[in-house]
Amino acid sequence: MPCQGNARVLPSTKIMPGTKECPLCAGTMRLRETKTVTHIPGNPKDSERTSREWVCPDCDYFEEADEENSR
Repeated sequence: MPCQGNARVLPSTKIMPGTKECPLCAGTMRLRETKTVTHIPGNPKDSERTSREWVCPDCDYFEEADEENSR
């Protein structure tokens, strides 16, 4: 019996590292995930969009996270 009992575990095939080297200053970039919620008048459901980007806190360089190339 697994240590979690009967809990179901969902395997994930998308693995992204938490850090990356900045191409401008060679600092440590971090992966930032932002969720944007948009409310459209007349539509009862809000629209939610998730975006991921690499951000360097040292030089303010940023780029979109490409999930296929970041493995």
